[in-house]
Amino acid sequence: MGWGQRVQCGWLLVVPAVLSACSSMSPATLEPATSTHILQKNFAVGELKSAAVGETMVSLKDYYEKERHNVWSVGQPATLRVGLGSMVLIPGDYTAVRHVQEDGATYDAVEIKVHPFELTTLKPSSTSVPMMFFIDDSGRIARAGGGLGITNEVSDLEPADFRATRAEKTSIDARHGYTNFELLYAGMAAGAVHLTYREYDPKDSTRPSRFQDISYDLASKSIRFKDVSIDIESADNQNIRFRVKSVPQEWMGAGTP
Repeated sequence: MGWGQRVQCGWLLVVPAVLSACSSMSPATLEPATSTHILQKNFAVGELKSAAVGETMVSLKDYYEKERHNVWSVGQPATLRVGLGSMVLIPGDYTAVRHVQEDGATYDAVEIKVHPFELTTLKPSSTSVPMMFFIDDSGRIARAGGGLGITNEVSDLEPADFRATRAEKTSIDARHGYTNFELLYAGMAAGAVHLTYREYDPKDSTRPSRFQDISYDLASKSIRFKDVSIDIESADNQNIRFRVKSVPQEWMGAGTP
């Protein structure tokens, strides 16, 4: 019987012995596969608005967001035992595939790659094997998932205070279009109004992927960038007062937060 083969009480890991501390779990909650349409703007055409230096003047989000997932980062190798089998966690980022409940506790089920210990040398092998683990809210790897809805307790963790780090990841549905940008006020100098354009990448909708600094002569009182036309009421190194004059018609359906 090889590595990772299911037995009645979980997974047989390296040492062919009966595993202990088995427990059954409740049915898993699968992550939904649906997409949510994000359509949001921070302005209304013709409305008088004010923005301080560094604040957003105009922003628009128009894309389809897949369900958010927890991503657990294993930052360093860690040795642990499941039953009588030992293994080393391989550092990396791993996405939670579902949520599970057991004995009143909720866990993220995460498939993590490990190096199993060699049967002959009792040292980690070079083989990389995926294994399902259940991680609690603190990042503690509490249990290992086996077959037939059976789990086994994780023990002898080294370092003892090891914790995985959680982050949230949002994936974009590539079947639809994607727009996500903001225009910020950057102050003025020598009679010119300075703005900063920031565009967000669909691979990470929380981190700007493109920047552009632009400036306009304040005397013109009207500026245009891409598809946005803005009338400026007043501006100084503290604030800008303005009205969005026109935008593409398809933007009008977006709601304001």
